[in-house]
Amino acid sequence: MEVRGGTFEIARYSYSDATITTDSSASHGNLTMLGGRFKFSPGDGITSAAFGFDKLEYADGIIWLNINQDGADMIKLHNGTITALDDFTGKVFFEFDGNVELLLDNYVKIVDWTQKSELGNNNFYADDYGMNKAVFDVRDDGLYVKYSAIPEPATCAAVLGIFCLAIAAWRHRK
Repeated sequence: MEVRGGTFEIARYSYSDATITTDSSASHGNLTMLGGRFKFSPGDGITSAAFGFDKLEYADGIIWLNINQDGADMIKLHNGTITALDDFTGKVFFEFDGNVELLLDNYVKIVDWTQKSELGNNNFYADDYGMNKAVFDVRDDGLYVKYSAIPEPATCAAVLGIFCLAIAAWRHRK
């Protein structure tokens, strides 16, 4: 599957219907993001699900995932990881919707992979949530995200000022 522009949305199905036999976490080939938006939208929005690919190749675009009551809908990579293409923008962009408060100071897995990505924590990005900044963690088994409070600039300046005064007082005593 290749996304170049626009929005490619896959809706999660309710599996209570006996006619649906394919699990969405099964592999659907490769996902190549060249632009646009890949959106895996929730069914009931209560329980988490996964949409599967062999691997994800990324140059540009947005990956939209829903945060549920118990976790996040995620991408499951069966035979690989997230790799950067030649025209990689430097950041893999995620957009979160739903119960984003679940991510406040709580890591949640959003990508499950079989090989650890060579991309580092700083190669992933999501918009701020209120006064909270997205923090990504690349682990052996997948990519995790949480939101943590961003210190106010005035608070940072005050702490730095106190530190400088302490050093000045220490030097003065010598």
